[in-house]
Amino acid sequence: MSAAKEQISVYVMSSGEGASTDEKILLLAEKYLSEQNGGSKTVTVARTELGKPYFTDPEGLFVSVSHSGDYFVCALGSCPVGVDVQTHSTHRRESEAEKTERLVNIAKRFFHPRELPLLQEDAVSRFFALWTAKESYVKLTGQGIDNSFSQICPLPDNTEVFLRDGEVTRWSALGVLFEKRQLTPQDTLCVCAEKPFELTVYNMM
Repeated sequence: MSAAKEQISVYVMSSGEGASTDEKILLLAEKYLSEQNGGSKTVTVARTELGKPYFTDPEGLFVSVSHSGDYFVCALGSCPVGVDVQTHSTHRRESEAEKTERLVNIAKRFFHPRELPLLQEDAVSRFFALWTAKESYVKLTGQGIDNSFSQICPLPDNTEVFLRDGEVTRWSALGVLFEKRQLTPQDTLCVCAEKPFELTVYNMM
């Protein structure tokens, strides 16, 4: 019999809503706990020195958040989790060729040497697939984007697994499990955790 998987829920909200980030976290944590366990629970959120949110109460509940474009996303689960969302934004009056050039130049600064060749085809979507995976990982570890970001490579040994088309892509690398989803063709979400997990996404837009 296979072991039960951890449960991770991602709530997708509008970034324009008036509540603060911590207020949103508390609201969603109470919703998550009610759905998982029933009844009301007291929830207390705090921040590490690097700004990563965590719960001082209850124990055994973990959180990660991300903002991009019109999105605020909050991942809640029964194991440590990292989440990132990216809107494939285009600068004003920027052509597709200029957008590709801009993203490739960013990749040269922040991507691992194994990642750069993947941008030779479909550079825009692959850039955001890689970026969300990398950032979800550093949110899981709590280190954030620092000087080691370009040394982190979330690609599996078989890159074809990572490059598969589809709304949901799953793979393992760096000792963790990743799941990428396309919220829309222009909005990429990635979640990672150290343990096998079942992911549920709630669109509250």
